[in-house]
Amino acid sequence: MSISTNTKLFTSPNCVKSHIVRFAAEVKGLEYIELDMVEHAQLALSQDVTESPSLSDRNVTTGELDIIIEYIDEQHPQPPLLPANTASRAVYRKQVRSFHKQLFPLLSAAKAGDMDAQANLRDYLQQMDSMVQGYAYFASSKISIMDVTIGPWLWAAKEAGLCLKPFRALSSYADRLFVLPAFQASLGKQVEDVAA
Repeated sequence: MSISTNTKLFTSPNCVKSHIVRFAAEVKGLEYIELDMVEHAQLALSQDVTESPSLSDRNVTTGELDIIIEYIDEQHPQPPLLPANTASRAVYRKQVRSFHKQLFPLLSAAKAGDMDAQANLRDYLQQMDSMVQGYAYFASSKISIMDVTIGPWLWAAKEAGLCLKPFRALSSYADRLFVLPAFQASLGKQVEDVAA
């Protein structure tokens, strides 16, 4: 079952969260239309979209990143991005929200020269390095919401000049993710002319 091409993802260039949404959709092998939020502002407003990334599909419109990913995951269950068991799903959700709140802002602050942010970022990367050791994916043998979230952040960090070489397991993990066909496809596919 594939998502209707009526499904629109409103995104912004160089936006990690937009990349996360595309990666989730590509992992699922879904069909979607990606629209630049600025270029398609009128269409966005007509669908009650006010922020990016946002998903507009059937009667659902949301700009909440975790809701977008879970909506895609629940509507199209294969491959699952969240574990089947309730307790494990709660742990995954908590970890992903922690990444969004703590890890994501650290890169900008560290690049701006904030010494505390640089130290915290190194600590975070060290923890992540230990969590991917011996696994194909993030603490797992199967791709999950963790990979969908971390992969685009690692890509943005690499593009910003962050060197992962001191974190050998994390660096290898990033290299494995970056060559996945779903990741390559998630680097961007925008459709210029779309009718409302």
